[in-house]
Amino acid sequence: VKPLRERSFFAHPLKAERVSGGGIRYPIWGPSEYLARMASYVPSEVASIFAGLETDNASVIRDMLDAALAMPSEEGAKLVPVICRAAREGTLGLQFKDASDLCVRLAEGEKVPAAMRLAKALFVPKFDEGQEKPKRQDRYWYEDGLKRVVPVLAVRKPRQFLRKLCHWLKVSVDAKKSVDPDSGSDY
Repeated sequence: VKPLRERSFFAHPLKAERVSGGGIRYPIWGPSEYLARMASYVPSEVASIFAGLETDNASVIRDMLDAALAMPSEEGAKLVPVICRAAREGTLGLQFKDASDLCVRLAEGEKVPAAMRLAKALFVPKFDEGQEKPKRQDRYWYEDGLKRVVPVLAVRKPRQFLRKLCHWLKVSVDAKKSVDPDSGSDY
């Protein structure tokens, strides 16, 4: 990994490509696949490389998550900012389950602040203006992830995590527009 890094082999990840008809293609990038395979052997080097990448390519994010799950929690926590950015920008896509698994693994590995940060990026409800349903492409993975993440974080940081859950619920209730403006009752 080190000689390849010195030769800038990992410096320019492939970008997502817009295709005619409005779709997006996420090309496979061989260097990120290689890094994912090397994560269990040289986790610190791999984490350092992935942590420095800026990408909108979901296939590179997939490889990054594979790497984070293969390395010790201490190293995997270093990738949380990049994964959070992918979640906010919508490039996490089909890797939501892996990101939820990483959140659980970080919490169990005593990297609770990183797990809390990732949980927020994954689970805070997001609504388009005037919409009552959250912006979620796959409700199943969202609910499945919550079922796995909540018990682990609730045990490790009960007060802090309960506040987050209450806030997420309030965001959802407020979006429903079924709150009486005078009394504040949500019926």
